[in-house]
Amino acid sequence: MPLTAGPSPAAWNRLAHDAGNLFATHTWASCWWDFYGDGAQADVLCDDLADPTVVLPLVVTGRVLRQARFIGHGPADQLGPVCAPEHRPRAQALLREALEGGRVRADVVLLQDMPLDEPWWQPLGGRQVSSEVSPVVDLVEHDDWESFLASRSRNLRAQMRRKTAKLEDAHDVTYRLATAETIEADLATLFDLHARRWEGESPLLDERQGGFTAAFARAALAQGWLRLWFLEIAGRPVATALVFEFAGASYCYQLGRDPDHDHESVGFVLMVRIIRAALESGLREFRFLRGDEGYKGRFATREPMIESIAHARTARGRVAVRAALVRRHHREVAAEERAAVSEPAAAR
Repeated sequence: MPLTAGPSPAAWNRLAHDAGNLFATHTWASCWWDFYGDGAQADVLCDDLADPTVVLPLVVTGRVLRQARFIGHGPADQLGPVCAPEHRPRAQALLREALEGGRVRADVVLLQDMPLDEPWWQPLGGRQVSSEVSPVVDLVEHDDWESFLASRSRNLRAQMRRKTAKLEDAHDVTYRLATAETIEADLATLFDLHARRWEGESPLLDERQGGFTAAFARAALAQGWLRLWFLEIAGRPVATALVFEFAGASYCYQLGRDPDHDHESVGFVLMVRIIRAALESGLREFRFLRGDEGYKGRFATREPMIESIAHARTARGRVAVRAALVRRHHREVAAEERAAVSEPAAAR
């Protein structure tokens, strides 16, 4: 990846660890650039090359409308400054200096997928153009699995025990993780089970996104972050989860399963196993990442929000931001109308 004033990969990854964000790593940014950086201009802002405390990895794209975003946007589920929480004010100052000094030239600065409770950008101004829930299971307060189960509702607790026991009693069930020796075959199985689950309709099945995901999985394996899980029945994979562990958190990035075994809840059973493994490994939390899918809400203990902020720098940028806000309003109205139609049907 072409870097401008960027620190070493090791220093960058250390700051990402301080930020508690897998998607802020140099490893993620470098893989992303290989697949999404063609024709873009990278500008990695850094406060001190010798001893960095803040990195802002930006990419500028577009000719008619120049947009500055974080490197890694799109496939990432959370972005923001690469720094410890106490250094976020420095990130805002660094970005302001780059914009006002002309180093970063853009019509719009689009700060995508940032935690709502980290408003480091507010002194710059901007408008929220999107928001999305990113459910989390908090694990740190539980000493063991039984303590965690006791904290869940009676219904969920019963399902977690019953469905797991039923599947394991009926079949020769094994759980395993991908290794350096199995990674290529296991990635192929991940994509196959994901395609079967989504009947061939998923962004992951796009050649570029699939290639990026596989490349990052390989890089994460080399770093010790990869947890590519499989639930197997009689040695045949029937459910999978692409999970990463970084800075005390588990990231559930992609899932797949064989629909022929949906009646046995193999996806649910594997999720129970993965959450238990995260707890027993001493991790702080299990992140389901963006999206309000029902299964996430069943397990989550809290639902923080992720937001995207647009900061217009020119008249052209202000027009673009207003158009984005209008589109958002139309989406919200359409969603409310769909909900109003479905509610009477659900009541019948």
